[in-house]
Amino acid sequence: SSALQYPSDFDITSDGRLVVADRAANALRFYDAAGALVQSISTPAPSSVAALPEGEVAVASSAFASPHDQTLRLITVYDKSGRLARSFGDLVELALRSDLNRFLNIGRVSSDPSGSLYYAFTFHPEPNVRKYDRFGYASLELSVTSLDIQPAAQTVRREIKRQDEKGGAPRMKTIINALGVDPVTQQLWLALGNVVLHLDRDGTQIAAYRA
Repeated sequence: SSALQYPSDFDITSDGRLVVADRAANALRFYDAAGALVQSISTPAPSSVAALPEGEVAVASSAFASPHDQTLRLITVYDKSGRLARSFGDLVELALRSDLNRFLNIGRVSSDPSGSLYYAFTFHPEPNVRKYDRFGYASLELSVTSLDIQPAAQTVRREIKRQDEKGGAPRMKTIINALGVDPVTQQLWLALGNVVLHLDRDGTQIAAYRA
């Protein structure tokens, strides 16, 4: 069936196909220009997807494991034929409970024309983004630690500690709502609630805008 159950993200592949992360269906769905379903890739709970050169696609998942490798990783890459190519990205240890820690490492993935990948952590106390090349080598990690961020970050850390001790289903407020990468300059845009940060390619803040 070509029907989507819970689409959470999409991108356009290098060969012009639309790829949709269908979280509820545990699949990536590929559509041609006419809207016909042409390929599906099974992958657990895909929450974000980014196209790479040569028809590859990178996936971020709330499950943090591919069907073929249960090692916990942030990003999984599939080749054009749908085969698992590689997975990479270590989780940050923010909680003692493994389920809470996996939840706190959920994020969004984006790419630029060079094939670099950017992973924005949705729930980290301090807004945090990592940059990898397409093969998984990390080249940049930026964390926003300005004075205006610190009070809210400390509140989040106290909440993490409380949930770590109390147990129950993880539940946190979103820190990074969205990530954008300029395709020409590789400058970054981060949406933090009603504030948008503009950063250069090295992670230095250029400006901040309040919506």
